[in-house]
Formats: sequence, structure tokens, C-alpha cells
Amino acid sequence: MEYARSTTVSVESSQQEVTRLLRRAGAEKCMSGWDGDCAFVAFVLKGVPIKMKLDMPARHDFCKTSTGRHRKVNASLLAWEQACRQRMREFCLLLKAKLVAVSIGLRSLEHEFYGDICLPMRGGQTIYEAQQDQLQTMMSTGKLPALLPGV
Repeated sequence: MEYARSTTVSVESSQQEVTRLLRRAGAEKCMSGWDGDCAFVAFVLKGVPIKMKLDMPARHDFCKTSTGRHRKVNASLLAWEQACRQRMREFCLLLKAKLVAVSIGLRSLEHEFYGDICLPMRGGQTIYEAQQDQLQTMMSTGKLPALLPGV
């Protein structure tokens, strides 16, 4: 299922909506930005530091149509901008759903944002980033890692 496929809401408006959602939820701090094809929002909610990353569409992926035909530069730019608008609307929906789940008590903050919680002792790395290799191993082997290194 595709969401917001033909949205006209600008990326900037979606970013402002993210900020409004976080303020309403009681976020104490908020910062957003981008690095290449990755956007992010970092915030502190109820004392918990959270960083959510969002892979944005790569501009070079829109040089050709889905059938392999080359697009003109302007058409390529328009297709990429539409994909960026769609991705930001998808992100707004995800964040809103997570915040609602927490606000109504359906899930705890830690449960809903577990992988996105920042680890201060790891320089702001998220729990997911710190554990993704272990997660892949657990899923492929079906075994939990040793609780103590080397055991």
C-alpha cells in the first residue's frame, strides 16, 4: 500500500508538522537535519533521548522511468521532489502513530521508540545501530548472544 503518493504537501511543511507533533507531545528538545540522502529528527521526550533516521529518495534514482527510459532533467527533478514529499508524509504518519500509541497508553515510550533511543555512552548511537549485527545473528541462528562477552 502506498501512502501519500500524490501529495502536494511540501517537505518543509511536513518538517514543520513533525516539530508541532513533538511540541504537543511534550518534547523538551528537538533538532532536525539531513546528511546526504538521510534525514533525521532528534528529540528528548520524557527525559529519553531519541533519534529517528529517514532514508530519503536518492536523486539519481529518478533519471529513468520505471520502464528504463531516460527522463529529461526537469522531469527527473519533479519525480524526485514528489518522492521526497511522499516520504516525508509517510514519516509524519509514522511519528504521529507512535506518539498517539504512547499518549493513550497503548505502548510505553521505551517500547514504541526502543530502537531509536540514543545511547549516551555510544556517542549518540541508537540502540538499533548498536545491536543490528547481533539482531541479524539472532534471527539467522535463532540463538541469543552470550550475556557476558567471551562466555
